[in-house]
Amino acid sequence: MTYEWISGVILFKKVVMLKMPNRSSFIAIFTLIIIIFFICAGCSLSYSPEEVVTNYLDTIKKGDYEESKKFIYVSQDSDDFFSNNDNDAEKTEMRNEILGKISYKVLSSKISGDTASVDIEITSVDLSRIFSKAISELMPLAFASAFDKSKNANTNVMLEQYMKNSINDPNVLMTSTNTKLELKKVNDAWLLVANDDLLNSLTGNIGKAFSFSD
Repeated sequence: MTYEWISGVILFKKVVMLKMPNRSSFIAIFTLIIIIFFICAGCSLSYSPEEVVTNYLDTIKKGDYEESKKFIYVSQDSDDFFSNNDNDAEKTEMRNEILGKISYKVLSSKISGDTASVDIEITSVDLSRIFSKAISELMPLAFASAFDKSKNANTNVMLEQYMKNSINDPNVLMTSTNTKLELKKVNDAWLLVANDDLLNSLTGNIGKAFSFSD
């Protein structure tokens, strides 16, 4: 495609030079063509709603959260999960393990003015069931240490370790969620809206149990 475009420009130059002896006029027209080309090239970089969703999911799967910010709209009401500002190495590692396991299938999309929606099936670690199992198995210990602060701290450590072990298990529990993701147009570009539907689909509905910001 690039070779054909260059060949076309060269041909155009030869034709113009034959019919237009004024070199300054040719330079002006040639410069205009270059400007139009780059404007069109810039337009082609605008992503569709489906591409924005898949680009976002692919970047977070790779742990490239800085790149993922290009595709998502985070408001003051969005969960802290989407801010990616946590400097805790253990939480970041766990987040990477969770999001690195997601897979997805785009089902359909719809555009309505400056808003759009993408129906998608996302398969993710079933954190809701894992957390429920952890609480059930560790509950006896929690009751026994309810009035002992040192034991309570150990219980918290055990809960975190239980979650880590479960997430890193090759046979980790997974769940698939069909959801409608929302997008909005900001400065002529589509952005995925960071909301509870997206959070729950990425985390196996763990957002309904507790917040990652805790």
